Amino acid sequence: MAVVSVKEQWQDRQAEGDFERIGLVRRWEVIADSTEDHEGIVSVHEDLPVKGDPHPAYSYATVQNIVVERSGNPYMWYVTAIYGGGVASYEATKYIGDVEWDADEFQEDIDYDINGGAIVNTAGEPLEGVKATFFDQTLRITRTETTFNYAVARSYMRTLNAVPFLGAPSKCAFMGPIRARRIWELSGYIWRVSYEIRFRDDWRARILNEGFRVRGAGVNKDGSAKMIEIKEDGTTDASGEPVSQPVLLNAAGDAPLAAGASPIWLYFERYPIANWTPLQLEYS
Repeated sequence: MAVVSVKEQWQDRQAEGDFERIGLVRRWEVIADSTEDHEGIVSVHEDLPVKGDPHPAYSYATVQNIVVERSGNPYMWYVTAIYGGGVASYEATKYIGDVEWDADEFQEDIDYDINGGAIVNTAGEPLEGVKATFFDQTLRITRTETTFNYAVARSYMRTLNAVPFLGAPSKCAFMGPIRARRIWELSGYIWRVSYEIRFRDDWRARILNEGFRVRGAGVNKDGSAKMIEIKEDGTTDASGEPVSQPVLLNAAGDAPLAAGASPIWLYFERYPIANWTPLQLEYS
């Protein structure tokens, strides 16, 4: 088992962030002659630097950390040297701490226009199916961590922030997927972990208050409310044909919504809340 070739791929002075904080990065492609080669063999080739070696162009910077990753080819490896020191000093374990802001588009029903006017037809009846485009701000944080616990990560996913987070009030930030990939560095395995957080003013389900029946007087034997079908003529008389489309209901649910009245929306909590403070994801 041995290394066949070592080829430097690139040098990156900025490395996805501010140079003064992150420093210099160099990367090599390493080809081995056996699929049984491991990190210990690949990382010690004479053409690769070791911790403490100076950068060839910036003498103040020395190797702080070396990351070894296997590529999709079983004979190919990637070796990344992370430099620091001098003005570029930083904590090596926080390297690959990337922060990215994005936006995701979605559409939602609206019942008022941008001027506050109700969306109705010329007869004053509320119109359904009018949608507007909105955007969720999405934050992605990727960083290196010494350990990863999938059960802990799963407990945070699909939760809303219990306390304010990066300026967002409680229950306005949603924890999406938490992904992790184990990689090798000279002192052992470390984890590259990414967090995806979406921001929205209200994460509750928003459902139009409509139906085919209304509440009647009294209750059934099982304690449930008696329900009466709404007829095509808008009444609840025993005679007549039941409506074929759902009808907007009033707040009490015991009668159709009065003509010209604004539709009523019902809100339902969909996600639990959690305290994200232990994750230490806020940054300045």
